Amino acid sequence: EFSKGASVQRGSNSLLSTESTNTITLSTAVDLSRMFIIAYSRTTNTSNTIDEERTLRYRLTSTTGLEVLRNETGIGVSYEWQVIQLDGGRVQSGISTITNGSTSVSVTISSVNLSNSFIILNSAAGADVNGVETDHYVQASYASTTQVSFTRTGNSDTVDIAWFAIEMIDGTSVQSGNSSVATTSTFSTSTLATVDTTKTMIVSSYRVDTGDAPATTQDSGTFSSYFLDSSTIQFERASAESNSANISWFAVQFQ
Repeated sequence: EFSKGASVQRGSNSLLSTESTNTITLSTAVDLSRMFIIAYSRTTNTSNTIDEERTLRYRLTSTTGLEVLRNETGIGVSYEWQVIQLDGGRVQSGISTITNGSTSVSVTISSVNLSNSFIILNSAAGADVNGVETDHYVQASYASTTQVSFTRTGNSDTVDIAWFAIEMIDGTSVQSGNSSVATTSTFSTSTLATVDTTKTMIVSSYRVDTGDAPATTQDSGTFSSYFLDSSTIQFERASAESNSANISWFAVQFQ
């Protein structure tokens, strides 16, 4: 919760099993150079070979138009979204695709100060990913002050990415790092310089490094993140499933 300089619009919607897109009209126009999206999807379907059907890409097509897209229909999906505008932020955003046969894509942006910048992404996997976690989990990081990189481990079919490179200009500070998770582990930790946890947000993205079997669930590639204390972040997943993973993280401390 911000005392000033922020606005949030939110909602809960769904895609029918036959629908690949939704368009939602925001009640208030936003400044596209200062906004980003946080969203999550869920389904009651229990098949593990069609995980890509619940991966959704969210973007603003206008100052009031939120587009939700997936690349394969077949199951019903519910999703919750928040469109956030921060007056103290500069946001560069776009759409990128990791193509079939590739494991990464890079995007050139205007120069940012990495000590107060972070990345948020969402993605929709291609229809032929067939639930393989190494193909549809994408990790985001700054390769330099002018380049954002998106990486996966596998290279089958495509992943469509909506990304937001956010630079704070109001005194907000950002720390970043990586954390590796072993095949036998359900958690890992990262240390950082001491933060005020009542004012700090953790943003993370991750890739799965091993385990191509589509019968595995998304448990091995989905991580929660929380502060163990003021200088330690813990990342945790429900099941290791003999899959290693790598996490890119940002700790964003607001004023």
